Amino acid sequence: MNVKNRTIFSNDNLPVLRGIDTESIDLIYLDPPFNSNRNYAAPIGSDAAGAAFKDTWTLSDVDNAWHGEIADREPALYQAIHAAELTHGKGMKSYLIMMAVRLLEMKRVLKKTGSIYLHCAPTASHYLKVTMDSISDSIFGKNNYRSEITWRRATSTQKGSQHRSLRWETMPICFCIMQHLHQHRYVQKEN
Repeated sequence: MNVKNRTIFSNDNLPVLRGIDTESIDLIYLDPPFNSNRNYAAPIGSDAAGAAFKDTWTLSDVDNAWHGEIADREPALYQAIHAAELTHGKGMKSYLIMMAVRLLEMKRVLKKTGSIYLHCAPTASHYLKVTMDSISDSIFGKNNYRSEITWRRATSTQKGSQHRSLRWETMPICFCIMQHLHQHRYVQKEN
């Protein structure tokens, strides 16, 4: 499937990615689950009432075929995922397998001059960087990693609370060829 310019998909991206032509995408922005080990539900009475989201992972959540696909296509990646399992358990392994199979497809569809922005939280950001580094240096890989955007987001105050909780989020940026260096200017905004 050749995708029209400025097309946005919002769904499980794996079936969509597998239908997209090779090296046909300029930019990928990915906002996946964060592996927060929590379950979420929209409040009753809200416009999204009844919607729920599970952000906990077990091996039963991933397709068994994905294990072999990753091991065959990128053995170093599979070893990195195994190392994550040894240090953080099967939940992290399951999450990384779910992400890795999608990142492999993103590597395939992304043009050699393309860029990928991966929005993630500290719960797994370091493992996602290793995952991207382990996918052969032809597109991702440590030589193509450019920067990371980190920001602090204040959550709304809870009823009855006088304090705001802070949450950090991060976005590793991977540009696919060395010539795509951007000069970054950092500005600190006072509250």
